[in-house]
Amino acid sequence: MEKTIQYHRTSRDIIQACWTLLKEENFNKITVKQILDKAMISRSTFYQHFSDKYEIIEYVEKQYLIEFMKLVNSMAILSKKEDTNLKFDQIDKKATEFFEKNNEHLKLLFEIDETDLNFRYKLRKTISEYISNTTPNLNELELALLSAQAVEYIVYYINHTNEVKNFARTMIDGQITVFLTILGININSTNGGNIKEKLNNLMINYPGNK
Repeated sequence: MEKTIQYHRTSRDIIQACWTLLKEENFNKITVKQILDKAMISRSTFYQHFSDKYEIIEYVEKQYLIEFMKLVNSMAILSKKEDTNLKFDQIDKKATEFFEKNNEHLKLLFEIDETDLNFRYKLRKTISEYISNTTPNLNELELALLSAQAVEYIVYYINHTNEVKNFARTMIDGQITVFLTILGININSTNGGNIKEKLNNLMINYPGNK
């Protein structure tokens, strides 16, 4: 038992050392030696936990994807509430808590520019799989567009957490704005504004959200 506790503590220290270094410089410049020094461990101890710095990031990426899907599932449950205002308030609260807690680390993951460590792609793939399972009638293009837009909104939200309020409503509004703009509809015109408002109401009160 003692060995297991110590093992997890060391893994945690290695990961924390990596986070600290990521705040100071680009991932591609970080060396295992730097991680060893920050975590104050030997090279042999490091290799008992991770094969290289890439495996550290792959591990934390996986953990954050798991946590993100927990958030999505809890939001899906909340979306079935009858009271529209209440459900959106609770969804916004959940989202705010999650992103405030994980904002710093998520930013760092999105900033890593490595072929095998593309958190943006992995998140998009995870969201696409979720949408595909919950809305099986969508085609491949629709899935790609929805998942890509969701990820870009999340990235924007992470970088502007203090500016963006009402996570769920803003995401729906953004999706509709993009859709209407692609169709060439001016959302700033009276007619375009009316169409947007009607679509917003349809999305918010969609039977699947009740």
